[in-house]
This record gives sequence, structure tokens and C-alpha cells, in this order.
Amino acid sequence: RRPVLKMVRATGGAHLDLIPQPDGLHIWVDDVELHTASGEPFVLTGGRARTLRAYQGPMPPDSVLLLGEVPGGSIDSTRHGLVHQSDLLGRVIAVEPAGPAPDALVPSSTQEETRCSDPPC
Repeated sequence: RRPVLKMVRATGGAHLDLIPQPDGLHIWVDDVELHTASGEPFVLTGGRARTLRAYQGPMPPDSVLLLGEVPGGSIDSTRHGLVHQSDLLGRVIAVEPAGPAPDALVPSSTQEETRCSDPPC
């Protein structure tokens, strides 16, 4: 098996619900609807809905709900169910850049527009 990078969205003891909406089942944990980083709700249909439906209610101890950023599901708990904490390999820590992006990352057509002619800018 190859490792995958997913977000832990709930842990053992949390209450998992799938709430029916016109577009499918929305995932709720402890009375809060889960959304992607872009603000889209996680919506399950078909087999993905059936997979998580078996886990509704209090999540077992030492289990985690793993979700990717694809609202309709990806290779995560929507496909494989809850995961035991012992199956997690590590933790990813996000690091914010220390400053503005270097000029090399600015498209050449806008480089001149972004530079000032008389420092300090």
C-alpha cells in the first residue's frame, strides 16, 4: 500500500452524521457540517454514501475520519470507512512562506508593474 495525504476531520468519540440534502448526503461531525478548504460541503452519493452510513453515531475509540479536499469524496474514509489511529504514519505541519514570492514566480508580463522605481516602496 502507498501512503496518502488526507486530513483527520474527526476522532474517536465524535458523533458522525450524514444529513440528506437534495444533492446527496452531507457529512456532519458533532452538529457541524464539514467543508473543504474552499468552503464546499462534503457531499456523498452512491457507494460513498453507503460506506460511511455504517459508521453514523459515536465514532469508535482510536478511529479517525479521513477526508481529502474533493467534496464528492476521494481515496479516504468515504471509500474505505473509518481508519484506526495506529494506521496513521505521521503528521503534516503546514509552514507559511516567510515573505512575498520571489520575482521569479511573478509572470514576466507583470514584473515591471510590481516593482517600484524609487525605494523605499
